[in-house]
Amino acid sequence: MPWRSVESLITGTRQSDREWLKLNKKGLTELPGELASLPKLRRLEAFGNQISDLSTVDGALDRLTDVDLSDNIIHSLDSFFRLTALERLVLTGNQIDSVPSGIRELAKLEVLALDQNPISSQPPTIGELEQLRTLALDYTTITELPVEITKLQRLSALSLRGCRIAHLPAFLAELGELEYLYLDECGLRELPPEVTSLRKLQQLGVSGNDLSTLPAEIYDMPSPRFLNVTGNSRLTVRATAPDREPPLVLYSD
Repeated sequence: MPWRSVESLITGTRQSDREWLKLNKKGLTELPGELASLPKLRRLEAFGNQISDLSTVDGALDRLTDVDLSDNIIHSLDSFFRLTALERLVLTGNQIDSVPSGIRELAKLEVLALDQNPISSQPPTIGELEQLRTLALDYTTITELPVEITKLQRLSALSLRGCRIAHLPAFLAELGELEYLYLDECGLRELPPEVTSLRKLQQLGVSGNDLSTLPAEIYDMPSPRFLNVTGNSRLTVRATAPDREPPLVLYSD
């Protein structure tokens, strides 16, 4: 491994007191076993390496609440399921092709980023992550969402950019806390009128689709506040209601 020790990368504090460790772009092929000597470690960043799993640190990361292993070569989520204290897990740009039902073990998760992985579906157990507030699945290969996603009643941000979800399910309207919904480049031909019932929605992104119309209510309802419809060549937008409050900020071609 192209380094001397974990200790050589820690400065400004005693090793045993370290709560946040950055091992980004260090050419690592595995996480070092020396992490077990950091009992107070809560946040770990090691993006831009060649790490494939957590097998070299079995039991050493159980107290972690925040992990970012983006841009590695991780194929499976299985080794993460014992990290039950996790509140934030970012695995953008790996090689994960499925989400096992064991995702339910990460019951404290508030942020889950699995974007830019070849994931084709989400298990029903995704609905058991009741603390989840942000879910990023951009540029995966999923084509539909499980209805169980409606159980995520704390979800405030859902990002599905670049997924091939040609038909947006009406049940998304049950996500009453949703503030940010990104559906850019999804191949959408229409938006269900139910999307206008998301009263807390602040930003709705539907750029780069094939929309020809928008639900009439979207121009008059108080949500969303920001709407991006650029790149929909067949779409003609109309003026919003002059008394709409707050006013709609519309981005269009």
